[in-house]
Amino acid sequence: MDIIKGNGNFCAVMDNNQSIYAFRGAEIDFICKQIVDGGFDQYVLEQNYRSTSNIVNASNAVVDNNPAIIKKEAFSKQDAGTKIYVKQVNDQTAESEYVVRSIHAAVKGGLNYKDICILARTKRQFEIFEKTFLKCAIPYTLVSGLPFCNHKEIKDILAVLRLLLNNKDEEALKRIINIPKCGIGDASFNKLMLECGESSVIEKAKKNIMLLKGKAKKGAETFLKKFDKVIKFAQENVEPALIIEYYLNEFDYKNYLIESYRSEEDKEKNDEDKTQNEAWTRQKNVDELIRISEEYDCVSDLLESTLGFDEESVEEEERDAVSLMTIHASKGLEFDMVFIVGGNEGLFPHQNSLNDIAQIQEERRLWYVAMTRAKSILSISYFNLFKQFGQTKVLKGSRFIEEIPAEFKKVSLMESKKVKVENIDNLF
Repeated sequence: MDIIKGNGNFCAVMDNNQSIYAFRGAEIDFICKQIVDGGFDQYVLEQNYRSTSNIVNASNAVVDNNPAIIKKEAFSKQDAGTKIYVKQVNDQTAESEYVVRSIHAAVKGGLNYKDICILARTKRQFEIFEKTFLKCAIPYTLVSGLPFCNHKEIKDILAVLRLLLNNKDEEALKRIINIPKCGIGDASFNKLMLECGESSVIEKAKKNIMLLKGKAKKGAETFLKKFDKVIKFAQENVEPALIIEYYLNEFDYKNYLIESYRSEEDKEKNDEDKTQNEAWTRQKNVDELIRISEEYDCVSDLLESTLGFDEESVEEEERDAVSLMTIHASKGLEFDMVFIVGGNEGLFPHQNSLNDIAQIQEERRLWYVAMTRAKSILSISYFNLFKQFGQTKVLKGSRFIEEIPAEFKKVSLMESKKVKVENIDNLF
């Protein structure tokens, strides 16, 4: 700093209220102290051009609970706007349903999906939202994460349904013909797909099976015999959930998951717990897909609801989709409507920060970043019951909610019965 100061040609831009990388060694108090003690000229930029006055003033009130070496007071010349909506719900499922209803109302009121963002402290919190969004056909983008429909086991099951719906889907057959593993590689599959006067990929494989030998031929014969049963079952039972369950049983998919995620190291160590845990997680995803499928009357409707969830199929900037992201990933971005979810003590601020003053201050700055992503509408939700790993805990709302002055927020409890939403204000 002394060398830079002596040169006289150094300029730095920062926002000490948005320093959220202490875990990477960024010590904002140290930097601010160097600026003050070093006699650097300071020019404070306080006007916020993004958010309404209510959002800016409420954000200030929260972050002002942190001691500041360099003080500033952000302000907005925009109208006050709506108050910050604070919603208390029963559990994570109720929270996701509340957000879905809010999104439907917002889109009905003129917003695009891409104008809306869901912010959470950790990625794990998005699992329930993905499943609820999928069920309700809300397009979404999971920033820096793997969307529900992009999990391998979900892609496998959807490929089964695609092949049942379209018997010419060669890509779908290629994905599932080697489940469980039976020695059919690319070379063997290409032989099965040689032109032979059949349009159906299943019938084509049946005609070309004599081109295979050994394990690959036996594996193909077993697959085709079992899949014929699935086809027959699907012709008599159109419900997607029943078809999925029949396929899982016929192909012993659960055992396939266990074998697939047992590494050579695990086998040597006989580490069954690690393998079972990974397989259990995958199986839970499949179970959730079955539950979602129960909402649909036919395979085509279910597959249509999953379109647009493949991150590789559409350029991000072209997608009209709700953004799901952690607060760290949201820095520098802005959205017309923002939901901060999981606003509970122990979640936000994080459990690991509760006994450390410096870490609480870091969490408060992170909360400030979350609030100031919103341009017009900001909703904060928290729940009474937190369910995780088969256990249920009672949690209270975050201290940061309490730090928002009453004049800037509107607090309400979740209605016990579902109501028809006509506009966004009816939600709160």
